[in-house]
Amino acid sequence: MLARLRARKAPSGLPALLIGTGTDTRTLARTPHPGVLPVGFLDDEHTGTVEGLPVLGRICQLREAARTAAVEAVLVSGPGRSAMELAGISEAAAGAGLAFGHADQAVAPTRLLGREPAAFDHDRIRRAVQGRRVLVTGADDPVGEQLITCLHAAGASAVEVADRHAVEGACERVRPELVFHADLMHDLKLAEHEPCAAVARNVGGTHRALTAAMRHGAERFVLVSGVEAADPASVLGASYRVAELTVQAKAGMGVRLAAARVGTLVATPASLLSELARQAGAGEAMTIAHPNATRYFMTLSEAVFLTLEAAALAEQGEAFALDTGEPTPVVSLAHTFAEQLRLPQVRIRFTGLESGERLDDKLFSGGELRTRTANPQVWAARPGPAPTGQALLLERLHAAADRGSEQDVRMLLRRLLPEYRTAPVRAPTHLIQEVL
Repeated sequence: MLARLRARKAPSGLPALLIGTGTDTRTLARTPHPGVLPVGFLDDEHTGTVEGLPVLGRICQLREAARTAAVEAVLVSGPGRSAMELAGISEAAAGAGLAFGHADQAVAPTRLLGREPAAFDHDRIRRAVQGRRVLVTGADDPVGEQLITCLHAAGASAVEVADRHAVEGACERVRPELVFHADLMHDLKLAEHEPCAAVARNVGGTHRALTAAMRHGAERFVLVSGVEAADPASVLGASYRVAELTVQAKAGMGVRLAAARVGTLVATPASLLSELARQAGAGEAMTIAHPNATRYFMTLSEAVFLTLEAAALAEQGEAFALDTGEPTPVVSLAHTFAEQLRLPQVRIRFTGLESGERLDDKLFSGGELRTRTANPQVWAARPGPAPTGQALLLERLHAAADRGSEQDVRMLLRRLLPEYRTAPVRAPTHLIQEVL
């Protein structure tokens, strides 16, 4: 069946699942929405074939059906579904990394993000990956999980998966030529409350993975970092930045090194979008930290290809980031999302910024010199000379994290990163609730 589904695809159409088999949806199957190519239905009552397309399962089986049919979008058509039903479908789509919308609206990440998806040099990426032995840590992370799929598609000869505790054994067994290290803590609130755990995983885990990779002859090593590393304002951002410094310290030792700074993902199970969908589906107010908050939003696909592009462009420990223009106001994203859900009235509740949460995202620190790369949408910050005493401070940081001394960990992060300034907690500046 999969072969038949793929045969129906056209380069100009976004392959999509249709929800339900009602009259409007059947019409959509016969006369597709511009830019969308229906490949099958999900329906709770019908099975078999409808309008020449297969019914691929029940609506609750969206994730499995999307993976089987290799679709990129979920489409509903016509009236009749409640806001709660639509929010539930949208949440499931977001969790599967899919675009979601109505037939009378654009169904693509471009509508949600307000821009065209970033373009990547797939030939350059394929040349860097094809025929290579690859190790990926963090397969339970959305970026790590999707990386594995893309590496297989790009022709890697072997793709091995390991968590941070098994990297040494995996490197000894596979002798990977490329290593992608995605097994990091990414929860800002958790890192703020458990700084020792954040440092142990993000800094200590990166050090162990990199050491094992170099010991067993890896040619390239890419750290999946985050934009929080730029002028860090949180323990999470500081741990990302120190992990980057750990990688950069090995520059010139026979392995090409890089870090990919991933922005805020819009379509993963733990994403902001998923939480907004859950809240709307439950009839709750959508919660946003601050009316003026902005973020560099990106799709999971963009995050993965930024990471692969970093592997292709890696040299001396550069930090790569995707330049998509100005960061997006979070409120604007919520407005657009509510429109896609066709919700006539939605409340937004501003909760205030929490400890470590900053108002605006950055791609690079004020002291970093960014340069263009072969990809005009990908910028790089080349590492400067290591500060005096960095190696000793790193040793002391590892030791402090191991013995569980939060006070020493916070102090050493500031010693290592003079630019690290904890973001102040801010309450909203106007009414708590807003009606869309």
